[in-house]
Amino acid sequence: MVTIDLEILRKQIKKKLQNITPKSRAISSKNIATKIINSEIFIHSQNIACYIPIENEVDTRLIIETIWQQSKNCYLPTLPPNTKKHLCFVKFAPNDKLSKINKIFEPSVIPIANKFPRYFNCRTNTLGKMNLGAKPSSERPDPVWKHNGARFTPSV
Repeated sequence: MVTIDLEILRKQIKKKLQNITPKSRAISSKNIATKIINSEIFIHSQNIACYIPIENEVDTRLIIETIWQQSKNCYLPTLPPNTKKHLCFVKFAPNDKLSKINKIFEPSVIPIANKFPRYFNCRTNTLGKMNLGAKPSSERPDPVWKHNGARFTPSV
């Protein structure tokens, strides 16, 4: 049985991603976004989770802009105050502000009376309302999509 140290693997992948030129990354990001936007799963989804890219991740701005143009709901991951171990998704609208927390851009949300009505909390399975989601993959530089519990990785 082969054991892989995940920290070593992450460092190797990060190094490979750093070697991709900005032009190549922009072309790849546009190709990935186009495939996703034209996919059946995207076309038929209303609630879509995405992410704001950091460092060398795939640029998702075209995907987010298309979500808004098509009057769909965009959700971004965040760690709400006082729940640092529970990743949640917050509805993200065109005029919403982002805050940089631990080098990651997150939607700026002011909780009212410790309630988070705009959140989908992964731990309480309300994420099940999400039709489609993207996250940066640790294995490859394109997003991994999830739909109804099944993994779907678009080929580029």
